[in-house]
Amino acid sequence: MTVNGTQNISGIEQQSICLRYIDDNLEPQQKFIGMYEIPETTKNTIVKCIADVLLRLNLTLYMLRGQTYDGAANMSATTSV
Repeated sequence: MTVNGTQNISGIEQQSICLRYIDDNLEPQQKFIGMYEIPETTKNTIVKCIADVLLRLNLTLYMLRGQTYDGAANMSATTSV
């Protein structure tokens, strides 16, 4: 899963969410899931948004792996869903 945040022209914070996975032919795939408006960029808010998207797609957190890169300081602590 790839999650990136940005503000739109109105200053509203949005998260884009993409899923990355390996298909049955062992080929990497990436699918854009959508843009989601969030009220703040705290780790709890971002995690709740991600959990909500996974729930709506009927996906579990089992075997989900995450990585964070620069600009992701608000995700540096462990948060339970």
